[in-house]
Amino acid sequence: GKKEKPQWKKNAQHMKAMRQRLLEKLVRQPFDDIVWRINGPANDDDDCSNCLPNTLSIGIQGVHSGELLSNVGNKVACSAGSACHAHSTQMVSPVLQAMKVPLEFAVGTLRLSIGPHTTIQQIDTAASVLSHEIQRQLSLATKKQSP
Repeated sequence: GKKEKPQWKKNAQHMKAMRQRLLEKLVRQPFDDIVWRINGPANDDDDCSNCLPNTLSIGIQGVHSGELLSNVGNKVACSAGSACHAHSTQMVSPVLQAMKVPLEFAVGTLRLSIGPHTTIQQIDTAASVLSHEIQRQLSLATKKQSP
């Protein structure tokens, strides 16, 4: 008979699907003018095939990830920069520097993790909360540039 897929493979597929949904909801929904990049081995926007299935590291131009984190508070569990940067006071993590992430994306980098039990509703809620804050920051930046 047909062999059942191992649980780790099912988990990886689920997390990959959730990560892709999160990415699409974050950068495609309410606005199209967002300039972003995936930080990772792919580096060409949508291709996350070589990324970890449970992690999305995305840099958003015009956004300050530290400010974003303090504004979303405990509504969304996410981090700024890289995992190796968590307790540093340095502006940009050495990991993002080594990955040659341009400064304008590095300062706006969010690291989001997905688990095997993450639900579509959790992804949609996180994307909504984060998108709202991203949009708020981008509109404030636009207002500052206007005469």
